[in-house]
Amino acid sequence: MSFILDRTYALTLENLQLHTTVKQLRSDNAKLTEGGADELKEQLAAAKRDTEVMKKQAEGLAKEFNALADLHAEASGGDRVAKKEL
Repeated sequence: MSFILDRTYALTLENLQLHTTVKQLRSDNAKLTEGGADELKEQLAAAKRDTEVMKKQAEGLAKEFNALADLHAEASGGDRVAKKEL
């Protein structure tokens, strides 16, 4: 009989500890969700800005490359190659 009581007590104690751990994890998760969302929004905005800057740089570099390719073709007497518009 004492074995059953000891085992019941141990299981009850373990259950209470697990409930406490779950409550703590839920509160930590709520804190992370609130603060983390703002941080993630800022990172997303920064990534979008970086993407736009890289697109503009790519357009500028493509135009410059085409201009240099035309100059090289004129200097070497080669035919001009048709370019695709971006």
